[in-house]
Amino acid sequence: MLILLFVPAFLNRLICNGWYRFFIALVREWMQVVFRKIFGEVCMAGSDGGTAAEEYDGGLASSGADGTPGAGPAGSRGVYAISVAAELVGTGQQNIRQYERKGLLTPGRTDGGTRRYSENDLETLRRIGVLLDEGLNLAGVKLVLELEAENRGLTEDNRGLADDNRELRADNRGLRKDLKRARETTVGE
Repeated sequence: MLILLFVPAFLNRLICNGWYRFFIALVREWMQVVFRKIFGEVCMAGSDGGTAAEEYDGGLASSGADGTPGAGPAGSRGVYAISVAAELVGTGQQNIRQYERKGLLTPGRTDGGTRRYSENDLETLRRIGVLLDEGLNLAGVKLVLELEAENRGLTEDNRGLADDNRELRADNRGLRKDLKRARETTVGE
């Protein structure tokens, strides 16, 4: 009986504090996944203004100014309204708008112009919060985000170059073995 008294109060608290928006966003995303599984990408292509190919290629990405790479289409698709994003991150809506004006973040937008925040945008907002808590101002935060993005790019380039270097070294070893065999056969003749 005590549980029956607690549940309505709990639901009332969720609804009155605005948490229902979070659940609506989750249900919307879940429904899109279900429809995709049932009807395929062709059915969902026009749902948010993009084509199925753009979704697959990550063409609908809404990453922040820091250049955070998308974690695939799911991580870069804008699904959260500004009020939900503010609640999830723990900041105010006006703060998020200010971050956008300062170029720290660029959310996706619907055809009607409504901001839609992705998981990548939420990660950027959380990083902004951490940097602000450490004492940086917005100009400093922007520089840090840009440097982190540049660092990620350079790290990826470095990994690619290291892989290429390994392949070239392996090719070089093979060519040396071939040269050694060719010299041995000409010396033996």
